[in-house]
Amino acid sequence: ERRDRIRLLFTLHYDQFNPKGVRVRSDSSSVGILNLALLNLPPSLRYSAEHIYMTLIPGPNGTLGAELNSFLRPVIDQLVAAWEGSIELSRTALCPDGATVDLAVAYETADLVAARHLAGIGGPTSNWLCSVCDLFGRQEVWNIDWSTWTPRNPQHMKEIAKSWRDASSEEEQQQIYQEYGIRWSELWRLPYYD
Repeated sequence: ERRDRIRLLFTLHYDQFNPKGVRVRSDSSSVGILNLALLNLPPSLRYSAEHIYMTLIPGPNGTLGAELNSFLRPVIDQLVAAWEGSIELSRTALCPDGATVDLAVAYETADLVAARHLAGIGGPTSNWLCSVCDLFGRQEVWNIDWSTWTPRNPQHMKEIAKSWRDASSEEEQQQIYQEYGIRWSELWRLPYYD
């Protein structure tokens, strides 16, 4: 039986914000938003409410450390299932014999703080200056010679993240995070995540 393929490409957006606005002396309440927008749609429709998959992360405080993973996990479950070809439609208007749905995230949109939080990487004020290269420590802040920037190895980073996830205690997790600036993120479950 011939099955057609429906290929869908998404952008993943994550941010946290103060629902009461940012003012001098305002409290530091925080709620979060995690959403997927379908890039196959024309830009005029892509970000309309009926076409956005959205998860709200309740306040009053933002997520810390790996707490974001509990909100990210159901989204990643669906993305992994689709990548592995297990989302099957019995039929559609254009595919009367059924179709297999392929999904992937093309890119993330987030500010630097949110992007690093989402990826499980030390924040922009940590000693790890870059999430892509191995610049570490204050002495490297003024290093603008890009030829000395050695790229981080994504496979090694994934192994460290798994070590953090599988650590037997919070102390061990903290030690791993202090040394490498990496903790587990559900994004590592995506086979194409780099």
